[in-house]
Amino acid sequence: MPVFIYLANIGVGFIVLFSAYFTGSKLKSLNKRLQPTIG
Repeated sequence: MPVFIYLANIGVGFIVLFSAYFTGSKLKSLNKRLQPTIG
């Protein structure tokens, strides 16, 4: 398996994880603002 394919897969996975984490934290803060009584 060529090394650049391996590195590309790592890069894509990292970008996906980072965007998912960023979106999750954004939704969490939005939820806190909309419903401060929950949790």
